[in-house]
Amino acid sequence: MNKKYTALISILMAGTVLLVGCQKAPRQDNTLTKPIDDVAALGEFLPAGAELLTPKKAEKKQSIYMEDLNKDGNQEAFLLYRDPNDNRQVHMMFLVKENGAWQKKADMETGFIDVDTFDLADLDGNGTQEVTLGGGLSDSGHDNQFYIYELQNGILEQKADLSYDTLQISDFNDDQIPDLMVLSKKENEMRTAGLYSYAEGRIKPISEIELDPEGTLEHVALGTLADGKKALFADSGIGAHSMLTEIIVYENGNLKKVGDPSDSILMKPYPLYSRDINGDGIVEVGGMYSPKGYEDAAMADIPFLYTYKDYYSDGSFQTVEERYSDSGRHFYVTIPTELHENVTIKRLDNGIHLISTVGDKVLFEVKWAPKDAVPANSTLLGTAKDIVFYSEWKEETKIPASAFHLMEEEIN
Repeated sequence: MNKKYTALISILMAGTVLLVGCQKAPRQDNTLTKPIDDVAALGEFLPAGAELLTPKKAEKKQSIYMEDLNKDGNQEAFLLYRDPNDNRQVHMMFLVKENGAWQKKADMETGFIDVDTFDLADLDGNGTQEVTLGGGLSDSGHDNQFYIYELQNGILEQKADLSYDTLQISDFNDDQIPDLMVLSKKENEMRTAGLYSYAEGRIKPISEIELDPEGTLEHVALGTLADGKKALFADSGIGAHSMLTEIIVYENGNLKKVGDPSDSILMKPYPLYSRDINGDGIVEVGGMYSPKGYEDAAMADIPFLYTYKDYYSDGSFQTVEERYSDSGRHFYVTIPTELHENVTIKRLDNGIHLISTVGDKVLFEVKWAPKDAVPANSTLLGTAKDIVFYSEWKEETKIPASAFHLMEEEIN
């Protein structure tokens, strides 16, 4: 997208409050000829009370998209909004700027209750971008429909559609043309991952692979493996609280799954989502293990240590990070590489010790207390809204204070 239009998006979204608050009457014509800027002009076409929508999977938070799709010198614009007078369903408005004036060409009812994805991409490699729109037909989060439109002779025509659970658009087979990776549940309850291409106005299957039938999809990450291979990481709930990560790649003409699904990284006792934790572009798979001394403990009493791995397409992996994480108090402690798998946890009344499994030496201490109850001469580790994390340990430890992190630091 032309960068000069990016600034328009946030302005238009901010202007939505004005449009709603004024309760302007809907326009009766499809052309705007007044000499005002594009932001105001496009806003004039929205019905009274319209709510601009941002696709849930949008990398940039925007509700308006502008591009010269067919390279004829005229800008096209797409507005995604919810109409309060039409059962609050999602609409996609299509406009064209001709001779300096915006003209509304179509205002399409989608049947969606929300917008999952919207993109302008050349899916068939012919040099012209297609318009793609995906959204939910119900609030289940899994009953989704995907549409592909082409601009032909000034008319936006729907060419193909596809039902899906979750969908990613990316070049998986290295042919420099985007593919559609679709996760879905069939009528017989079979869960599949399918790779599709778009050509000649049709969605064509390339390859399909079955996913674990017991899983319930919770999270999806698109990224690369340690060897640079493009992959989709599907994190699914299994049973009462377990999670299975399935890594899907395209290789030698077919989709395949990477790794052993029974290993302690891909199959874990509690949810831990796949993500790029160190910003290197490689998606890490999270796993967990019970530290020494908790072999016979009840599952709920085990202070699991988290480990994040980079996988290769042959199924091998390497450890990127290990940490102790306290999700209840929203902090974590990273463990140095030389101490991986050599740390256990000792719980204190209001704190924890990370202890070496070789010699039982204290490696790190975290205590917590209200702000007005922190002992003097303590080492401050971090401050949350109503609690302070600190250490009273005076001896040198192998884990530095910089290893302590509040979870909000990672979110921000």
